[in-house]
Amino acid sequence: KTEKSNNSASRPSGMVDRLRDEAVNAYREAVRLAKIQPLAAISTSSKHSAALAGLGGALRQRAASEADTIEAGLVLKEALDLDNDNEAAWTELCVLFLKGGELDAGQVCAVNVLRIQQLEEEEVRLAQEQRDNVSKGFGAA
Repeated sequence: KTEKSNNSASRPSGMVDRLRDEAVNAYREAVRLAKIQPLAAISTSSKHSAALAGLGGALRQRAASEADTIEAGLVLKEALDLDNDNEAAWTELCVLFLKGGELDAGQVCAVNVLRIQQLEEEEVRLAQEQRDNVSKGFGAA
């Protein structure tokens, strides 16, 4: 009976570990597929960067070993080399640095996340302004 109790108590943790492993494997496959696609087929390097950011995040969350943490950092850096405006990669790298006690590096990442968010907000504002101007022009005609 105690074996069953111990197994049922560890099941949720085991399930989470298994799901994290599956996520890492799925992102590894996404990265592999992005690498073998011609650039024109995936439209931009930002899709490859997004796959790498997903893998880095999955590795960081799994963190089964120091090797996962190191690989997460390397994969996230590669994602940022492909697309420096990859908010997810900067966010994951920020968490990775902060968990490792590297506050200065984490702060640099956080500043980049804020920079990207401000750029996105400005793009949304400009698009809305443009739509408003177009609708005003149509209303006058």
